[in-house]
Amino acid sequence: MRFYGSKNLFTWLSFTLLSVLSLLGAPALPLASMAQAQEPQLGDSLILRQNSTLFSQPGFGFRNWEEGHRSGVPVDRLAWPQKGDRVEYLSQVRVGKGVGVRQEGTYYRVRYTGGNAPPEGIEGFLNANILQLSRTSHSSQDALHSEAPCSACHSGLLSQANRIQDVISKASDGSHPDFKDSIELTKYLRKYRGGCANAPFNAYLNEYRHYISAASESFGIPEVALTCLLFRESQFQANARSRTGAIGIAQFTTVGRSEVDKHLRQVDDLSTLGEQLKNREDFIADYRSKLSRGERPTDWERERYGNFVVERDHMRLGFMWQDYIDSVRGRIGANPPWSGPYPTRFTEQRARDPRLAIGAAALYFRRIADRYGRVIEEDDILQKGDTFDLMVISSGAYNWGWGDLERHLKRKQKQARFNGTYRDWMRDQKGNWAELAKGGRSETDRHMESVRRCMESGVDDPPMGTRHPCRD
Repeated sequence: MRFYGSKNLFTWLSFTLLSVLSLLGAPALPLASMAQAQEPQLGDSLILRQNSTLFSQPGFGFRNWEEGHRSGVPVDRLAWPQKGDRVEYLSQVRVGKGVGVRQEGTYYRVRYTGGNAPPEGIEGFLNANILQLSRTSHSSQDALHSEAPCSACHSGLLSQANRIQDVISKASDGSHPDFKDSIELTKYLRKYRGGCANAPFNAYLNEYRHYISAASESFGIPEVALTCLLFRESQFQANARSRTGAIGIAQFTTVGRSEVDKHLRQVDDLSTLGEQLKNREDFIADYRSKLSRGERPTDWERERYGNFVVERDHMRLGFMWQDYIDSVRGRIGANPPWSGPYPTRFTEQRARDPRLAIGAAALYFRRIADRYGRVIEEDDILQKGDTFDLMVISSGAYNWGWGDLERHLKRKQKQARFNGTYRDWMRDQKGNWAELAKGGRSETDRHMESVRRCMESGVDDPPMGTRHPCRD
């Protein structure tokens, strides 16, 4: 193991000592002396970024809790904290491979006082990736300009005026009424795996699922939607290549790789990009506040608002990519296949690497979902069917290309002789977009229908083109 300077050595020794003491049940040590200011300290308040389960041992996830329990590991589910709940930070431990471990990495020992917990609270472990430090003395903007990247800080900045992500994220924990839960989804994927081959499906269970989960969290996309998209595109085959030249687990074409590469180049300038992003989000918030007060914006403000919404969505993708890489860095290891802190180019070679391709697929998928999401007015409410519908049509645009699909939709608008703009027409068709997108390209129709069958709860119909289910 190599260390670069005494600062890194001191940090590693501090974490190691703290991990040993935590596992032995010793009192947690304050982290005030840690070199990185973004690390939580004893007693700090942390916010959950998604629904979760509080376990009595670190490293366990709900999906494989029973596996570990059957193997004799003394672990209990203590509580079910929800997204937005606060917990008190106590200590942290590092977890490696082992029975029942869902994801290697850092886990926090916390005290939870919500739900049905007693007044004194319940102590247990949560994955550090799903916890965000609630800072009262450090601003998000200060963190963006600090030397060390702070994903917890910029995620707070990203949440401003980010209604589409909030809507999409409601389904990301699998609790959405229209989406399969993790158990139903795994059974479906096993039943209809390509050629009944075990290797790609096992690679999904043992490796790809962790990257998909991290990408879902970072980009605010339902995990089941991203899983079904990749299942349809490649059947989880990392070396897949289509007749049209699309490659890898996410089946990126040259155009798709170019689109992702454009957004990754932003990561080189995150320090200045943070200020630009904040300026756009502030203008958007002021504009919407003016509308809510009944004030009429000028033509210049309307044009600037439209441009800023598009630019804001593009800028956020760079921060989301950074958050994804930070969350999977522990799984990738000490020698990542790129130079510098983050990969800022998306080459053909990287499109073949499932670790990067899964994150890039989530970026591109989120890019498309943002585009359709913009037609929804701020005071409009997305119902459960609308969120599901948004995922289906976005998968169609991923397959065909959003430009081609949009031209098809505009032809349908013309045929319908709708008296209004394209945006007005799409708003009028909200909840029916996936049906509306049909009829333009047969392959895209089959693609959307297959993704729908994979995602929708209670549906066991096979993907289009699959004749017989696997028997084992």
